[in-house]
Amino acid sequence: MQIHFLSPYSLDKDIGKAYNDSVRNIPSPEDWICLIDLDVMVLSHGIGHHLQEVINLYPNTGLFTCRTNRVGQVRQCLHNTISDDPNVLNHRQIALQLSQERRLDVTPINNPISGHLMLFKKATWESVGGFPEERGILSVDNTFSNRIVRKGYNILMMEGVYVFHFYRFDTGILNKDHLK
Repeated sequence: MQIHFLSPYSLDKDIGKAYNDSVRNIPSPEDWICLIDLDVMVLSHGIGHHLQEVINLYPNTGLFTCRTNRVGQVRQCLHNTISDDPNVLNHRQIALQLSQERRLDVTPINNPISGHLMLFKKATWESVGGFPEERGILSVDNTFSNRIVRKGYNILMMEGVYVFHFYRFDTGILNKDHLK
């Protein structure tokens, strides 16, 4: 088993197709895929080993995500609050602290998630029919996570994993001009 870190991009804005094309290339259905948005920064040490520890404890999980500073689904933000703190060093301290204090803690979500970081097994992706393929960037993660829940898998928030997500820091959280 391996963990594959991927950040697919779609020039024609069909991110679901880009995700599916990348996941199809993963050799084993037992391998795990960690999709990370291109505007996400991992701030703690040994993320691969950390994810492996969580997977080992919860191997039947359909989808994992993690805490962040800002994202559309505010319940994925630390303390359920969007952070406007641009100092990445402050966020690194949060990541290191959570990695130590809450390393293996998880919280069930079982609702649609924002996909800044999605960790899932290839076999799970196959069983839910992959990501929706249609022109667009928004809601692909919501649809995929809904498919996970409908198939009876669970979605878990990794409380000990925290990443910095740029997510419209410069234009405002509601601005979607870059998605056109």
